[in-house]
Amino acid sequence: MATLDVYYRGDMNRLAAAVALHIHPRTLDYRLRRVREVTGLDPASTKGIRVLTAAVARLLAGAWD
Repeated sequence: MATLDVYYRGDMNRLAAAVALHIHPRTLDYRLRRVREVTGLDPASTKGIRVLTAAVARLLAGAWD
């Protein structure tokens, strides 16, 4: 969730997100690929952005404790 949060807050800029997360850009690519595999949603697609940002916001707000 932290990866998606940073990725979306950084306007989906891979390099900026990788720097903010202190990881290599390829590690970020791997994480985003895993999100796609696990959820069936592409984090960079319109539908993926809507659904995944809502999920991240709810989780960070404590709605799913």
